Amino acid sequence: MQILANLDCEATWAARPLPVKIKQRLATMSTLLRALATDHDVVLHTVAAPVTNAITATPKLPPLQWAVDPRNGTTWPAAAGFAWASCTAARRLSYDPGDVPWRNAIVQPAVADAIAKAANDRRLTLHVRAQAGVSLPLAACIDSAAALHAHLQKVAPLLGPGGWVCKAPWTAAGRDRVWGQGTDAGAVQRAETLLRSCGALIFEPWLDRLDDFGVLATVDAEHVTQRAPHRLLCNAHGGFAGIDIGGASHAPVVMTTGERDTIVATVEAAGITLRGIGYRGPFTIDGFFYQAGHQRRLAPLCEINARLSFGWVALACATRLGGTSLRIGQQAPTMAQVLIQPTPQDPFAVWVD
Repeated sequence: MQILANLDCEATWAARPLPVKIKQRLATMSTLLRALATDHDVVLHTVAAPVTNAITATPKLPPLQWAVDPRNGTTWPAAAGFAWASCTAARRLSYDPGDVPWRNAIVQPAVADAIAKAANDRRLTLHVRAQAGVSLPLAACIDSAAALHAHLQKVAPLLGPGGWVCKAPWTAAGRDRVWGQGTDAGAVQRAETLLRSCGALIFEPWLDRLDDFGVLATVDAEHVTQRAPHRLLCNAHGGFAGIDIGGASHAPVVMTTGERDTIVATVEAAGITLRGIGYRGPFTIDGFFYQAGHQRRLAPLCEINARLSFGWVALACATRLGGTSLRIGQQAPTMAQVLIQPTPQDPFAVWVD
């Protein structure tokens, strides 16, 4: 089975070259995609060479071979398999997980690269929030330095102690973001630099988060199908640190019936919007609960990830290895099932527990 591991797709769409170290981290992380493979003959096509001594063999996951594929733009060598998101030479990709609990849950049908790019544009999130009636207060799309200054002048007195964040339209794992307080000159200058590079920014208040979650879903010509929310593990600035899928004995995210109904409706709205622009297949939405005064409030849509996101990978890893979570950190606990171990080249670990 051939797997096209284009985990740099957002950077490709944004025409923002990634540093060699980040490409190597992505290549090493992409070895987790073997959890989605349907056989034990897997060739992983990566954007750089993985750190080979970091990859831990486990009999419950297929072994890997890999090939580093030099690309021109988004051109991949012809291969059968699936991709992180659609790319030019991978238009007829699908994933049949076989006789496992998520059978028929993951489908990656033909999606043109332009559609995949539009589906993963953070500006689409603003549109879906408005359609679903869950817009985030003070959020806006910023397309010029003048618009940034004008918006900050208007909203600075209304921002909480967390200040604000500006995100690039195409980004992942907490990269390409600027955090600031009020009209702080240094933060504004950094945001202007990012704006010149990206052409637009999504401005949002940075809220006092209590719990982050994601929802795995698929969309086809008629239906939007979704799983129960899972917990996202994040650092203080929203960087990805793991996923708690949960199990039969516990629910990873506690919420009221009303909050659950709002999340279900928001996922449905996101799926309908994706279908409307021509996207079919797996997607994930991220959301969070936050503190506002003495109240807990829900932000049901932070981002839309229209691809086989790491939520799907975590589900596959946890199910196949008998755990309930996939985690990333400096050092795995003693009893954890380690999939990537720290090395001098890149001291990070990935494990299931």
